[in-house]
Amino acid sequence: MSGACLFDKAKLKQSFGHASVSYDLHADLQREIGCALLESVDLLQCQDVLLDLGCGTGFFTRELLLRLKDSDAATVVAVDIAEAMLHEARRKLSTADRVGYLCADADYLPFAKQSLNAVFSNLAFQWSSNPEALFAELFRIIKPKGLLAFSTFGPGTLQELKTAWLEVDGYRHINEFYHSEQLNDALHTAGFSNILISEKTYCRFYDSVLALMHELKKLGAQNVLFGRSKGLTGRWQMQKMINAYEKERVGGKIPATFSAIWVSAVA
Repeated sequence: MSGACLFDKAKLKQSFGHASVSYDLHADLQREIGCALLESVDLLQCQDVLLDLGCGTGFFTRELLLRLKDSDAATVVAVDIAEAMLHEARRKLSTADRVGYLCADADYLPFAKQSLNAVFSNLAFQWSSNPEALFAELFRIIKPKGLLAFSTFGPGTLQELKTAWLEVDGYRHINEFYHSEQLNDALHTAGFSNILISEKTYCRFYDSVLALMHELKKLGAQNVLFGRSKGLTGRWQMQKMINAYEKERVGGKIPATFSAIWVSAVA
């Protein structure tokens, strides 16, 4: 898969850790995408161990538990790279039974071979530096005929912001996102079958470019690409980017595109 990003995982942990308290106040779109994913898959087969990978503050961990309430044996394991996110999830699910918590990187999961019935992940896989290795690892830990269901952002995401930065310099300021065809090929290579992929484009509107960037920061989603030189986003560069973005203003608002991809596959 071309265009892979190398992420600074220490910055990733820090970014999402700082966003743990503010995340839920700004995550309307993330919840909408995750709910669509949840409604698209059949969890009745998940009667043992289900992984909520990139659980954040535990919103979908709770939803998964509710859908598995009739199965006394089912357990949901909430996994996130940021300990502060897990702390929020624990706090919000303090009265919930049959849930475990694990701080771990999705690229390096400490689970035994064929130990999980299903993996659910909402908008976390775009932070993987090596999707081929990630899918191979997920295929290893999911039981035969087990389910993988995830959402991720597609290449059209934040295209206006990306275009505006291109008028400033040649550096990569926006994360690269994978096409559905690339995801499909990587899943097949890992061994998954019955792959179903759907896509939808959302357009959100903001009062200003700074309002958009403030929301991204509160979600922990600011650019954390590894190896970017310091000083690339000084006041002059930022203002030039904002001026370029202002050309996109429509009806008094700044548009921002988000391309969602939903995937389900069988191990």
